[in-house]
Amino acid sequence: MVIEAISRSSGKSFPGAVGFLFANPELALDLWTVISGISGFDDCTASIKIGLSKGLLGSQMVNLQNAIKLGFQQYSNFKGRSTRAEYWWWVLFVALASIALSLVDMAIGTYNHETQKGLVSGLFGLGTLIPGLALGARRLHDINKSGWWLLMWLIFWLIIPLIVLLLWAAKQGDNGPNKYGSDPQKDIRHLVPDQILACEKCQSEVDNHSKFCPQCGTQIFQK
Repeated sequence: MVIEAISRSSGKSFPGAVGFLFANPELALDLWTVISGISGFDDCTASIKIGLSKGLLGSQMVNLQNAIKLGFQQYSNFKGRSTRAEYWWWVLFVALASIALSLVDMAIGTYNHETQKGLVSGLFGLGTLIPGLALGARRLHDINKSGWWLLMWLIFWLIIPLIVLLLWAAKQGDNGPNKYGSDPQKDIRHLVPDQILACEKCQSEVDNHSKFCPQCGTQIFQK
């Protein structure tokens, strides 16, 4: 009923309303508070809100906009770790953009139907090749595997290497730090790269890239 109301008020389709709701977890939590109050389920509101917070909000979950921004900001960064959300949002972005640019190629006459490639979409593919490989390496690092495993794409026709890489890309990252860096689910600096932080102990301003407070030496992010 709630989703239907969102659909009608916003003019979105039913699937679009579902996506809107899950893309705005704070709104979902507020709606639950209202519904539980009306329905007389106030006693279980707190526990369910905690569950929704963990499931929808997670640890500062990366969204599509964050993933695109991070992909280009870390254009050739093959170090560190990246979450599943960051990886798959980037894959979705590249896929949709490639389709859209192929349509543009068809419209402006730069699409070759024999090779099924277009000029604009081809340039986009070249432009996103390196950040895509870098992100793939960071995703492998997140499950404590070397980025060199990406070379299995060179034998993708054997199917099994392709399946293995896809399963690894879908695997949850290591909980806590590993040899490739801190847990990206807990270290939210990659979501707010321009944020100025304050030390919890002495309240001194700390640069976003600092791991320790320069005044008192307190660790800024728990690993």
